[in-house]
Amino acid sequence: MKCFSILILLNIFYLNNANGKIYYRFTKIECGTSLKSASSFYCYLKAYRKNFPMINAGFNLTRPITDGKVYLRNFRLTGGGEYEKIFEYPKIEYCKIINGASSSPFLEAFISYGETLNSNFRDFCKKSGMIWIANISFDDSMLLRMFPSGNYKTQYRLYDNDDSNILNLTYFARLIHK
Repeated sequence: MKCFSILILLNIFYLNNANGKIYYRFTKIECGTSLKSASSFYCYLKAYRKNFPMINAGFNLTRPITDGKVYLRNFRLTGGGEYEKIFEYPKIEYCKIINGASSSPFLEAFISYGETLNSNFRDFCKKSGMIWIANISFDDSMLLRMFPSGNYKTQYRLYDNDDSNILNLTYFARLIHK
């Protein structure tokens, strides 16, 4: 794990000084929800250009989320075919972060990038009804410069005090630096 951390640090230094293009290609998406908080959900990949799939996901909340939190984990595929955990944020207080209360530069950058996306996820702390993201890709995001090329799996689980699994979303992707 320590060796991988050093590799990421070296990649950050190299990639921040390089003018290369970053490609992040989604290969698979899985999602689910609890019927306690959502009446329906969907998630799929849709390709608008050849070999360029984008995430589309949504769920219909039956109640406002009171104190929403996100459990975020990221894994990288190893040479042995297993996914190794890179990082884990078990309790991201999403509703507080979108209101400007964060001390993590990575999370601040992630939320800042999220604000540019075609979505109404920012509103799920305040209302019930349809919450969605459409045509999401991460190409050329500065966040991707922190990671070396490879296959990744990212898991999100949205929860609050009343429901431990409002929404879970897992996507698999390939990151390429050119």
